[in-house]
Amino acid sequence: MKFYLGSMNYYLGVDIGTSSVKVLAITAEGKTLARFAENLSILTPQEGFQEQNPEVILNAVVIVLKKVMTEIKEQPRGISFSSAMHGLICVDAEAQLLTNCWLWSDARSVEVAESLRKNGLGDIIFAATGTPIHPMSPLCKIRWLQENQPDIHADTACFFDIKSYLTWRLFGEKVIDFSMASATGLFSGQEMNWDKQALDFCSISEKQFPKLVSTFYKLPALKEEFAKKTGISEQVPFIVSASDGCLANLGAGALYKGVAALTIGTSAAIRTSNDSFSTAKKGNLFTYVLEENNYLIGGASNNGGNVMEWFTKEVAQKKSIGNLFDKTAKISAGAEGLTFLPYVFGERAPLWDANARGMYCGVSASHGQIHFAKATIEGILFNLRLILEEIEKTTGQEIEKIIAGGGFFRSKVGTQLTADILGKTVEIRESHDNSAYGAVLQTMKGLGHIKDYKEKSDWWKKGKTFTPNLSQNQIYNSLFTNYQNIQTRNY
Repeated sequence: MKFYLGSMNYYLGVDIGTSSVKVLAITAEGKTLARFAENLSILTPQEGFQEQNPEVILNAVVIVLKKVMTEIKEQPRGISFSSAMHGLICVDAEAQLLTNCWLWSDARSVEVAESLRKNGLGDIIFAATGTPIHPMSPLCKIRWLQENQPDIHADTACFFDIKSYLTWRLFGEKVIDFSMASATGLFSGQEMNWDKQALDFCSISEKQFPKLVSTFYKLPALKEEFAKKTGISEQVPFIVSASDGCLANLGAGALYKGVAALTIGTSAAIRTSNDSFSTAKKGNLFTYVLEENNYLIGGASNNGGNVMEWFTKEVAQKKSIGNLFDKTAKISAGAEGLTFLPYVFGERAPLWDANARGMYCGVSASHGQIHFAKATIEGILFNLRLILEEIEKTTGQEIEKIIAGGGFFRSKVGTQLTADILGKTVEIRESHDNSAYGAVLQTMKGLGHIKDYKEKSDWWKKGKTFTPNLSQNQIYNSLFTNYQNIQTRNY
């Protein structure tokens, strides 16, 4: 297959999520030429089990790559992968799948996580790995496998995450980048190697994992069969890149001190960059690798836009959110004494308790639907403030600016509330595909096309900026103290 760059100086960022596989074609100037997505379904063979077929995901990658190459008809300068974290796939010595991909949301190892958090070993493993003890992590999943499906545990020759599985199938080499490894609960961020105590806990060895590589690692040539299926030349370089959470910060430009990235989509996450590996004393934040000497510290909440959707359909009994939440601007801060703990879907940060449940406190006959809507938004944001304050304690730096993205921030009311409750300036980014943008930026640096990400600072296109209303922020400071007291009493 002939390699021809042509007149288009562009790159591809492939974003492997749980709901879809996306590909973005992005020029060296940061312009999106094309975007394609292939939806994915989640399998639930039992209650609490969340899986996907790895071969279906591989096919989705092939489909979106073929679509973009059909559209553009010229070869890209480089391609890289962003990927969802915490997946686990077991493969035997004959290269046969023993399991589907168990997703981050898979809760089968709840009891393993609870036991580990209580016996002291969990604290030791967390301090080494920076991955909170939770059923999302491969650490807990592999231990569950040992206890419940010992034959599969014994027959597993290699434990993959979804990205390392896909790159193995596409390029024929078993590698896992530092970023994805740092989200397994089995990797020491200090030593940049597999952690012995975590491996011993799972009764496995480092030989059962793909080779550790830098996020700038250049993969071998694309296999001929996939080159033919996608239309991508075998001469196009592929960079392995990092995890979706880390790349989202890079794509948003939240890489510098005093800046954090906040995403509220279905779930929610807030993260900031740090140049050294450090972990939260309470074990309630993650520390993941973006690249050598660049770490992301933050927390992901299970409860974001999904809680608003739940409220709209199940409590308000409306078909769509519409302007329901915008109407809450008429209700004073604090929803007239109504407080909401948003743990409707269990919780990761700040609780790391899969069994946590939400609640409304202070309900009176004077409260109507809009009061409950207001309290729902405030509860989601108070929970994020808990995470943000823990980030500031752990890093020793004050966050001055929040770079925000996700569907939540299409609402001006919701965005202003975010600024008022967090007490920070909130800046909206125009792009909603930050992980793919981050992957392309890392590709450009890995291939030597840029030396520093700041060279592409014009990519980080700014939307509207919201500053805290000082009087509202003072009120919310007091209300936040009340929220903390309620949360502490119940959790």
